[in-house]
Amino acid sequence: MTRKLNEIRRTAKFSWNPGHHRMLATGTMAGTFDGSSTTTSELELFEINPDNFTLQPSHKVNTTTRFNTLAWGSVNPSRTHGVIAGGMESGDLELWDPSAILDNKSESECLILRNATHSGTLAALDFNLFQTNLLASAGSKSEVYIWDLNQPTTPFTPGARSSKMDEISSVAWNCQVQHIVSTASTSGYTVIWDLRNKKEVMALAYQGSGRGSISSIDWHPDIATQIVTASNEDQNPIISLWDLRHAQSPEKVLTGHNKGVLDVSWSKQDSDLLLSCGKDGKTLCWNPNTGNLNGQLSNNNKWAYEVDWCPRHPNLLASASFDGSINVFSIQDKPPLNNDPSASFHLKHPPKWLRRPVGASFGFSGKLVTFTNKAAQAAVSAATVSGTTLPNLKTLTRPVTITTIETDPEIIKRSEQLESATEDNVHALIEDRIKAEKENQDWKVLQTLFSDHARENLMQYLGFEKDQLLAVSNTLLLPPKEQDTVSTLFSETLEPEAGFFDSSPPAVIESHPFSLYASSDETDKLITHAIVFGDFESAINVCLATKRFSDAIMFAMCGGPELLARTQKAYFESQSKKFTYLRLLQGIVEGDLSTIVRDADLKDWASILVILCTFAKSEDFSRLCEALGDRLVQDMNYKSHATLLYLAAGHLEKVSSIWISQFEQEEEKDTVTHGVRLQALVEKVTIFRKAINYEDQATMSSSGKFVLARLYEKYCEYAEFMASQGQLEVALKYMSLTPKEYDRMSGGAVVRDRVFHASRAARQMGQEEPSFPFEKKIVSNKQAEEEILVTCNNNITDLLVNHSELNHTTQNKTIVNDQPLHSATATIGPPPAAAAKSVVWNHPSMRTSPNNKNLAAAAAGPAGIINRMTTPFVPIRGLNGPPPPPPSSNTTLGYYSAHQQFRATTPPPAPPPAPPNEERSNNALTRQTKNK
Repeated sequence: MTRKLNEIRRTAKFSWNPGHHRMLATGTMAGTFDGSSTTTSELELFEINPDNFTLQPSHKVNTTTRFNTLAWGSVNPSRTHGVIAGGMESGDLELWDPSAILDNKSESECLILRNATHSGTLAALDFNLFQTNLLASAGSKSEVYIWDLNQPTTPFTPGARSSKMDEISSVAWNCQVQHIVSTASTSGYTVIWDLRNKKEVMALAYQGSGRGSISSIDWHPDIATQIVTASNEDQNPIISLWDLRHAQSPEKVLTGHNKGVLDVSWSKQDSDLLLSCGKDGKTLCWNPNTGNLNGQLSNNNKWAYEVDWCPRHPNLLASASFDGSINVFSIQDKPPLNNDPSASFHLKHPPKWLRRPVGASFGFSGKLVTFTNKAAQAAVSAATVSGTTLPNLKTLTRPVTITTIETDPEIIKRSEQLESATEDNVHALIEDRIKAEKENQDWKVLQTLFSDHARENLMQYLGFEKDQLLAVSNTLLLPPKEQDTVSTLFSETLEPEAGFFDSSPPAVIESHPFSLYASSDETDKLITHAIVFGDFESAINVCLATKRFSDAIMFAMCGGPELLARTQKAYFESQSKKFTYLRLLQGIVEGDLSTIVRDADLKDWASILVILCTFAKSEDFSRLCEALGDRLVQDMNYKSHATLLYLAAGHLEKVSSIWISQFEQEEEKDTVTHGVRLQALVEKVTIFRKAINYEDQATMSSSGKFVLARLYEKYCEYAEFMASQGQLEVALKYMSLTPKEYDRMSGGAVVRDRVFHASRAARQMGQEEPSFPFEKKIVSNKQAEEEILVTCNNNITDLLVNHSELNHTTQNKTIVNDQPLHSATATIGPPPAAAAKSVVWNHPSMRTSPNNKNLAAAAAGPAGIINRMTTPFVPIRGLNGPPPPPPSSNTTLGYYSAHQQFRATTPPPAPPPAPPNEERSNNALTRQTKNK
């Protein structure tokens, strides 16, 4: 599992860059001889190439003395590469600026501080993890100092010198409590210091035989009370795990080295990984929590004196030995490269940084299943604080949470408004949409359909006002006002005295004598003779022949309705070509508005619609509006106005077709707002259906031609979207607006089935369960074996459900007419109820090799019959069908898993003959009749 990335041919102390850079600092080790005649000491920086993991010496600087210890820390915004601290052979503490080293500056420019506070050897250094400006140093004569790098000239001590300390070999800060630091000594004691109280608080004594010398210590990365100590005694090379709450003896003792242990390093990212190296040349990896040895990373010929994990890249580690090399390893599972043959390292479980601290998975109907490890972390923290025994993490319960995710809350809000409006107040919704939307013409027309005087409101919407026409006509009829030239003295109106007119004589009737044949015109005489004899028809004929149309109409009024109708017809035939208003009047008088709809110029379409609103009968209104709309559709200049005519006609098929076409055109231009536009489409269709009281006969019949197929498709898409937002009741409602036969032919049956079974409310309300959306086909055992063999010969992978678990076998490919088609077959025995619910059809564990000789026998099942479940329908979205809308802030689709991978093995049945056109109820426009 581990591999050696590279090595540095140096006998040196090293330290990792604590920042995000893959860098390693090395300092020539004191008291060593590399075989060359040189006695120089160098501080070098190496960078790991992330592409090929090669180590490249970046820069270096010469130092006056060699290094006993090396530490790298104090990374902050002002020092992005931090500070390198060195405990020198001379006993001095030196602080170096790695940024200056990388810039190839001189030794004096790179050196930040050289301090000789330590009176003897300086053997150990460590930076505080929390306050990175604090550095602990320790060495001979029990000297321990804390340095503040903001003021590094004067260090302070953690307390009085401990009598238990002698030559201090290691120092380490606590990983959880920032004011706790520990030191280890060759005397066998490990002392815990409290900087807040400036005193020694505890001492851990070496438990082995002999004097005992502690070479290295390290704190548990997660638990503040646990620490490991390493003994460099060859007679008893042990690693002890201590818990300060039970400090009388160690919790665990790790034995695996043949000689003394020289260094330990506990992974900060995974407390189950502890490194150790020793005089036997081995570098080992332990699980200190269980006491098990994970394995050996390397085996050197000479002492391995230092080992350390990379703090920022936890899969990297380095080990140094007196072979004259520093080896860099990775525990990632990659192809080996120059691996040590003695390495036997293997982890039973992935390290914690590769495990999921949290997990999430989306399910149908917008469900999100999540889990976290917070409960385990809280239990460990509580045990640490209270001092109780740590819990067994494997037995702790971890909550699994199921939530409903609404990715488009604005659309869900609009959907809720729509559902509420269809039950209570449609007018409020329409008013809101008129105010909110820029292109609100459709909503304004829909508003007129719900009014009590729908035709009048529609005419007003078109801009025709009767009051304005009446005012203009009355102005034309008024006589001209005479100018008053009399003095205002006589303009006052005097009231007559009472009783003045009461005594006036009766009015005199004037007489106007005339002669019947006064005119010498023969035409006048003929007309007079016809009147005398009461022959109005002859009088009319004479008037028409002499172009006396007004006289003819007057005579026709005296001759009865039939004679009047003939006279009007003759009049219109003669005069309508001269005056277009007479052509219009002819259609109105004769009740033939279809000729106006058919022949009138389309530029006057609005006036034609007003004529229909004024004169059309209820039974003719829808037909005439639809005919006018059909004419507008054929003309590109007026096509956009056809929607208004179809709305007035109450023609759902054509209105929805236009709206859907507009929706698809906008989809090509803007795919981001797909969900919003789909919601707007469904809103308009729903309100329009309510306005005309539409009843879809296709949902009540078992077969037929589906004229609303495009609308059904959008209903299915909308139901899918609502289901993905957790709105199952809404999704089920719109799926019920699609015919079941259409669902069966289009694939919507899968949507209906999933929505129904996911909706608890639907089952509680006792709704009828939809039929199983896959066709069952029974084939013989022999035929099934032949198909399986053909499939195997073509090297097609078979999808099988383990028969031992569920007595349920599936086959992923079937050959029909020598052509491979996707299908699914299943042997259905009597599976346990609990197991049946947990079947995952396409799980990898259920796939069986086609070379399995027992394949046919397993597929046969106990009864020797296979019930093949196939879907002979066209796949819908998510079923390898039309691609879903692109991801956005208001569209989240993606709904089906296993069932969607099935295809038809038989062609769909031919659709039955079309039924008569759907019945449409008359809307408010058709119910209103204008009295003429």
